[in-house]
Amino acid sequence: MVKTNEEVSVVCSSDFKLKSCNKEKDWSVIKVIGPLDFSLTGILSKIANAIADEKISIFAMSIFDTDYFLMKT
Repeated sequence: MVKTNEEVSVVCSSDFKLKSCNKEKDWSVIKVIGPLDFSLTGILSKIANAIADEKISIFAMSIFDTDYFLMKT
């Protein structure tokens, strides 16, 4: 969940019931096997570029010890 002054974004299983005006279903996810050390650089960029080369849009998320790439199914 991410909250800014403009919005709150929640990423969860579509089975999870949320009262929301805007929902998007049918996402697939790639999880980078972690944990990833903070000294590592360019992992998110290299994977994102490889996916972009295939003309696929992504929603990328980084958490403490790994990265996730969500793509519309």
